[in-house]
Amino acid sequence: MRYLAWPLLVLTLINPVTADTNAQSPVTVHVTKQGEDIVVDCEMVTDVSQAAAWAVLTDFEHMAQFVPNVQESNVVERYGDQIRVQQKGRAHFGLLSFGFESTRDIELKPITQIRSKSISGNVRAMTGITQLSHDNTGTHITFHSVSTPSTWIPPGIGLAFIKNEISEQFQGMLNEMRRRHPSAQTFS
Repeated sequence: MRYLAWPLLVLTLINPVTADTNAQSPVTVHVTKQGEDIVVDCEMVTDVSQAAAWAVLTDFEHMAQFVPNVQESNVVERYGDQIRVQQKGRAHFGLLSFGFESTRDIELKPITQIRSKSISGNVRAMTGITQLSHDNTGTHITFHSVSTPSTWIPPGIGLAFIKNEISEQFQGMLNEMRRRHPSAQTFS
């Protein structure tokens, strides 16, 4: 990724891109840079049950089958609701591409909350929380993370790159929810 910094900077200066939410997508993603941290907030609503959404969001063993940029996903340790997950993948945005890997400790609070903390990989630090709730409009899923990249992320195109990857990941999970529960719909 370090070698991508200059080309990304040039692309940013030539064609600035903002990380605003795409109103057409059922997945709403906001990405901001706060100091050296990258903050991600994501929201979506689906009419699958909260338990069905939970089943997909925590299906780490099969995530590589339905999340486009994840190539490998393995649970390496499990102690009740505490698990350790290793993932590898390749992120793409236009002509740009880079590999990533992470090992995260995950704490599950069925069927309402998933907390994760990076213990190794391409970022210096990362904490995330996914929350699920249900009301008469469907199952609401929110995700919030703060990560400290190990390399410089240029403003503009770098944030758009991250937004695109998060959008693809959650869209892949929504698609899997629909596949497992074909009568479900997604609300934007």
